[in-house]
Amino acid sequence: MGVVKTGGKQYRGITLSAKLVEEIERTIEMLGTYSSVADFVKEAVREKLERVRTAYSDIIDADALSVQVFDGKEQEGE
Repeated sequence: MGVVKTGGKQYRGITLSAKLVEEIERTIEMLGTYSSVADFVKEAVREKLERVRTAYSDIIDADALSVQVFDGKEQEGE
């Protein structure tokens, strides 16, 4: 995956199937709470990471991760 730098942040692209993106777009239209597919996906990934960290807290040291993602904000780990 290539890295793109924008405004001091680094981004990497992912590929989703057209069918999945269309489903996300329909959901966004119905809910009206997300401004883009990217916003929806970022929140979904943050929620999934939090669930995985909680479910596997006995084997995952969240404090050791280089990037922590909580409340929609990306923060460098300490």
